[in-house]
Amino acid sequence: MDAAARVLARLDRLERLDRAGAPPAAVLSELRELAAEAEIWARCEGDERALGAALELRRKAEGMS
Repeated sequence: MDAAARVLARLDRLERLDRAGAPPAAVLSELRELAAEAEIWARCEGDERALGAALELRRKAEGMS
């Protein structure tokens, strides 16, 4: 599975968790994984703006509990 597909799959899992009313900890865990996968994708694409957004998402997600 390529980087883009992993990000899209993670987004789908997040949406399903949200619809199911999953506990915040489960959603936050998926969000953290999404940030890591988005960072990989941005680096593969060489997209500095996307990389900045992914790093910011990761920083904010890691600051949540």
